[in-house]
Amino acid sequence: QRMQGTKNEKGAWITPAFPKLLYVLEPDNISEDKPYWYLTELAAKCTAKRMVPDYISEKIMLENKKDKNINYSIVSNLLLMTDEMITFFKEHNISVSTSLDGGQIVHDYNRPMKSGQGTFEKVVNQIKKNKVGLEEYYIEIMSNKEEY
Repeated sequence: QRMQGTKNEKGAWITPAFPKLLYVLEPDNISEDKPYWYLTELAAKCTAKRMVPDYISEKIMLENKKDKNINYSIVSNLLLMTDEMITFFKEHNISVSTSLDGGQIVHDYNRPMKSGQGTFEKVVNQIKKNKVGLEEYYIEIMSNKEEY
């Protein structure tokens, strides 16, 4: 998808601006004899076609960062989140972010499953279950005038 782009509302191929891609150049992907060189080649091909991803050097990033820690965060609807995933995220200091599109009616309308079933209750249950396992968690609630 990043190589091809996506079609806009007029059917023209465009480069998606979000989510932003960042490719970290590390010792195991910066030369042809390294195991992840193929990913660097793929990123370069994507850049030639679509001007994404952005690149950053791990070495320079760590030199510029005072505490020398890299923080990761994922955004998820939490529907497929497992206890094993939560344990992994906690062990590796990965924060988790999710969102609710307002109240149940609006959220279920905006974010149904393929079956058409709403997801609000499942997301709320996952938030309640998983917040206990995480040091840090973020919830974004969207609201609009149609809800009130």
